[in-house]
Amino acid sequence: MAGPASRISAGAFQAMTPVVVAASGEEREAEVRELKKVLRGYLAPLDG
Repeated sequence: MAGPASRISAGAFQAMTPVVVAASGEEREAEVRELKKVLRGYLAPLDG
């Protein structure tokens, strides 16, 4: 059974993936950076 951290991370990834896919060029790079920021920001405190 998946814990809350994995469910929330997966949800954020699923929500942002269409935005990343729809973008192109510099906008896509910016969206990927933002996705990474969101995931790192959420998961970093869980790393201990």
